[in-house]
Amino acid sequence: MDLKDLARSALRRWYVLLVCLLLTAAGALGIARSMPASYDVSSSILLLPPASSVGDEGNPYLYLSGLGQAVDVLVTRLTSDAVAQPVLERHPGVTLTVERDVSTTGPIILVSASGPDAADGESTVAEVVAALPGQLADLQSALDVPDGSVITSTVLTAPEDAAPNTKARTRAATAVVGAGLVLSVLVTALADRVLLDRRRRRTGEAADPVAVPEPVTVPEPVAAAEPVVPTPTPVPRSGRKSGPTTAPRGPRSAAVKRTTPPERRAPSTAADPHQEGEHELSGRR
Repeated sequence: MDLKDLARSALRRWYVLLVCLLLTAAGALGIARSMPASYDVSSSILLLPPASSVGDEGNPYLYLSGLGQAVDVLVTRLTSDAVAQPVLERHPGVTLTVERDVSTTGPIILVSASGPDAADGESTVAEVVAALPGQLADLQSALDVPDGSVITSTVLTAPEDAAPNTKARTRAATAVVGAGLVLSVLVTALADRVLLDRRRRRTGEAADPVAVPEPVTVPEPVAAAEPVVPTPTPVPRSGRKSGPTTAPRGPRSAAVKRTTPPERRAPSTAADPHQEGEHELSGRR
């Protein structure tokens, strides 16, 4: 069954296709509404080099290249159970993510949260951002880092209002619509085939008639027959002898030319009356 057959089936059974499409649309809408809403919120924090590295008149943004290892250590501390678990217990259903921002080469930490409630997501990110400077200070104080070599942090982007995330709903609805379209076409083609077979059985026709080509008869070559030359009927003429009549020449007689010799006339034995008169005169003399 090719695309033309599917198109003909859809045109013949458009009502079946319409019902299937309505069911597909209803299923996609139901899936989209049944999925819980999700809200995303994020914030980013930048680590700054110590004052001893920058100097009194130096620019700290020119000394950010050596803070990559400090970022990794701080991310590990913030995602530990001792820090992250109490925050998640206060906001059930929220997914917390703390990672290094891979979209840039700077020492930036990205804190994001996703959950069914926008307020819970915003509170989760805010608590982690507020706990980050204290955790960074605790790590350095445990190593007795001098005050002039302490790494500090600053907030680049504060947590904003949570935005709804519709990607999951869109993916689910798209999958339902795609599967529904394929099933609608197949169901329509199957219904058309069943109805056509039922109609053929009612009318006594075969379900799938196979056209048998008729045998082609090749005419045999007919031999050319020789032309039949009719024999003319001799017509007698008065005062002449009726001699044999020569039949007209056929196509073969044209190749060989025959010559018929003329008839010789026999000398006449009848006496000429003038000659008899002359003999009689000579005898009298």
